[in-house]
Amino acid sequence: MLQSVELANFLSHNNTKLEFGKGVTVFVGANGAGKSSIIDGITFALFGSHIRNSNKGLVRRGSSQAFAKVEFTARNKEFVAIRKIDSKGTISAQLYEKVGKELTPLAAGERKQFGESMTRTIEQIIGLDFEKLKVASIVQQGELQSIIDADPKKFKELVNAVIGIDKLDVAYELMKKIIDSFRESTKSQLEYDDTSIEILQSRLESITKEIAKTQPQKTKLESEKKTREQEFSALQKKIEAESPNETKIKELENRKMELVQYLKNAISSIKTELSQKERKLSDCTECLLFIPSKSDKEVELGKLETQLGNTRTQIKETLEKIGKISGQEELASKIRLVDGKCPVCDSKVDHLNPLFEQEHIQKE
Repeated sequence: MLQSVELANFLSHNNTKLEFGKGVTVFVGANGAGKSSIIDGITFALFGSHIRNSNKGLVRRGSSQAFAKVEFTARNKEFVAIRKIDSKGTISAQLYEKVGKELTPLAAGERKQFGESMTRTIEQIIGLDFEKLKVASIVQQGELQSIIDADPKKFKELVNAVIGIDKLDVAYELMKKIIDSFRESTKSQLEYDDTSIEILQSRLESITKEIAKTQPQKTKLESEKKTREQEFSALQKKIEAESPNETKIKELENRKMELVQYLKNAISSIKTELSQKERKLSDCTECLLFIPSKSDKEVELGKLETQLGNTRTQIKETLEKIGKISGQEELASKIRLVDGKCPVCDSKVDHLNPLFEQEHIQKE
């Protein structure tokens, strides 16, 4: 749907902007007022084409450049098409998608050898090219007045030309190609087209009968499904009720694993300790002596105790004797003859008592 058209230095329009509302828009004016130029501006902006013989004269006299701008909607989207032409006939074009106030470029120019064509993009958007639009919608200026003033024969020819009877063949061929293309596309996708309707209807009837036959089985399956759903619901409730037990079981399993691990470690430690003690026992086996009977050892022990007693008595006597001799030795060290005199009474003495002589004491 057209929303607006803007023309600048285009044919007879210096600076024209028109906005279209819903419904039908009628341009009223004298010949040469620029009514047809608006149609030319719309088709030029969209397709780069018009109903005039050539592009010469599209630029308003005295201007170096003209442009036509059209805003339209299609497929619930807004678009803006702008096409410019300068006095040398050079054309530039740009197509935008309008979202709010933002314009996003979609296509530019007509470089068809590179697969770039603004016109082709617009044709894909609106589903029409210029020739189809011209056949369906455009009546050239002067045709209606010619119809009114013509004689019956001429009138019929003009009406045929205006309503497009002479173009119906072209339209029919175009539609035929479209139908054939649609039929091929449908057949490639669905394996059927409009020529297979009777076959499909027959198959549909057969399938409908089969469905009717399977209805009892369907009812039975639905009943079984309902029973299974009830059983499933009961199982879910049971699972929910058993959920705490399951948690306890998991905790017990974890505790069991811990105890098993503890026992494994304890067993390993005991085995290690046992192995060490066995090794020590093996090392000490050669050191063990044969132990005789208890009675023999008790007799031997008694003898040893007697000998020990005698030895203790001898030690005591010896210690007493040693003490006595030590006292004599100390006294002998003090009593010595000096010039044949006694150190105590200073009297002449030939010799001392052997008890006080050091040689005698040493011998003792």
